[in-house]
Amino acid sequence: PGLPFRAVRVLADKARGRSGALALEEATLHVVLAATHAFDKGIVDTVVQDNVNPIDGVERSSLILASTVHRRPAADLIRPEHVLAARLRAPALFTPALEAAPAP
Repeated sequence: PGLPFRAVRVLADKARGRSGALALEEATLHVVLAATHAFDKGIVDTVVQDNVNPIDGVERSSLILASTVHRRPAADLIRPEHVLAARLRAPALFTPALEAAPAP
């Protein structure tokens, strides 16, 4: 195993010896989330047969995820010039109750 793996192993061993408590100074935690989006039909069929823009669904899913992770209203996560268009495509994300959510 490489050096990063060994470093994490040493930290984990120390934390176990302290009932899981280990103070870390000058540390940064990065979290990566992966998400996929499935369509009922192929993209071409969605566009041609249903006259639906598949990007709207992906955008809505991304806004839901980002809003949840950052605990911010969707409008705060979008450039101001794009908020109106996003409101028209996904009005449920811009309800007054969701927009009034407290900031962390």
